[in-house]
Amino acid sequence: MPNYSYKALLPNGSTEKGIVTESSERAARLELISRNLTPLNLQETVKTKKNTSKVKTADLSLLFRQLSAYLSTGTNLDKAFLLSAKSTKNNALKEIIGSIHEGLIKGDSLQKCLEYFPVVFNPQTIGIINAGANSGSLEHSFEYLADYLDITASTRKKVLSSMSYPIFLLFFSGVIIASLLIFVLPQITNQFITSGIELPTITKIMMFISSNLLVILAIFGLAVFFGIKLFNQLMQSQINKIKFDYQYIKLPILGNLILSYELEKFSQSMLIMLRSGLNFDQSLIQALTSFSNSYLFSQFSSSYQMIKDGKDFMKPIIEIPRIPTLFIQLIESGYQTGTFDRSFEKICAYLNEDIEARRNVFLSILEPIMIVVMGIFVLLIVLAILTPMMQMNSLILQ
Repeated sequence: MPNYSYKALLPNGSTEKGIVTESSERAARLELISRNLTPLNLQETVKTKKNTSKVKTADLSLLFRQLSAYLSTGTNLDKAFLLSAKSTKNNALKEIIGSIHEGLIKGDSLQKCLEYFPVVFNPQTIGIINAGANSGSLEHSFEYLADYLDITASTRKKVLSSMSYPIFLLFFSGVIIASLLIFVLPQITNQFITSGIELPTITKIMMFISSNLLVILAIFGLAVFFGIKLFNQLMQSQINKIKFDYQYIKLPILGNLILSYELEKFSQSMLIMLRSGLNFDQSLIQALTSFSNSYLFSQFSSSYQMIKDGKDFMKPIIEIPRIPTLFIQLIESGYQTGTFDRSFEKICAYLNEDIEARRNVFLSILEPIMIVVMGIFVLLIVLAILTPMMQMNSLILQ
């Protein structure tokens, strides 16, 4: 729902400024009139969809920590949001908090206020907050959410950093090779051509690549473009997406890293759900949204269905290739002892270390491979230059 900033006249003659959230401008005016306010100026603020895209994870984490701190000191929920709005530097989030505050004053439930902004507050987040509100430990739920956001952001950063350096190395290598092909090779080979010597095959191949480099890159770019377009069309089918994601986690080295990352996100979600007062079944259905891998989502969804049917819920999980044995053992242990929260706490600690170890292994293997590949290309260019030079020297000596 859109937000409307207003300036209104109070019954005592003074003016008041604020933000009201309603479905339309007319509804906003009616809401102000119902509060004995006379609207003097009313205009829609930046639209919610545009605003929510500017809310960063760090800002949201800080908001939850502030709310937890205010509530722990006995501050009312609406007052906690008002104080948080005043201290928030992110203007987009400030407007959202202001809208939530307005909704709470109107008497709307916190869940209803949060559901106005689904991009910022996903169903999982709202479920955790509701669980905390129902159990009387809302301040703890906000603290758990802040911890969860910080941990997942840190894990995501580690995984992305594993990919950023190889991408940089690939780009840097491409620039060097392209420079050699465009600027160095043509100048030297022109001298060989004018001398009239027969150029070796490798030199001819490199000269062809050099003179048609832009065409080759254009063809390659078009192939990548249409390949991505075809891939996206194939991924419209859920079955194809599940099959692809299944093969994805089976990739050597990288697959293990992705699997650990996905399981760590899921385990963090389960831990925070359980700590917020939800039972295992409720936590599982909420935590499913943490998966970005369709195959894992499908397997754990089957596990949830088996719980409802009274069957062995571990069977679909055990079928996941390369799933850590400790992950299965700790869940089974938690099921037998009724201490799922402690089990998932240990799982999170284990997976966090596993991600770091696998990230280091991935980089230690990928870097030498990329350097070797770059060296091969450079060696071919050098051979394309040196081979005719050696032929020319032999002719001179004769």
